[in-house]
This record gives sequence, structure tokens and C-alpha cells, in this order.
Amino acid sequence: MVALARYSYLAMVLPSSAFAGWLIGTLLEKWLHAGWLHIAGLIFGIIAGFVELGRAAFRLGSEE
Repeated sequence: MVALARYSYLAMVLPSSAFAGWLIGTLLEKWLHAGWLHIAGLIFGIIAGFVELGRAAFRLGSEE
């Protein structure tokens, strides 16, 4: 059961970080009236998701 929780975390980290980056970018875009911040936020969220995915996969691999 613990392994299921660990691997479900890996499945959710990338989409949730991409969504959070897009949301922050959209809010900044409305606040600053710039037409490109939602894309920059989305890209930043995807990069952050891949970094966290790599860290978590490395941690899971070293524990087993």
C-alpha cells in the first residue's frame, strides 16, 4: 500500500505543477496586462514538475 502511494505521487506531480504554473501565470497576466505570462507560467510549471519528478524517482530508486 505504501508503494502505491509513492507511485501515485509520481503520477500526479507533473500535471499538478503544470496546472499551478499555468494558474499563477494567468493571474499574473491579468494583473500585469501582459499577453504571454500564462505560457511562461506553464513552461515554468512543467520544468518544475520534471525536476520534482526526477528527484522523487531518484529517492524511490535509492530506497529500494
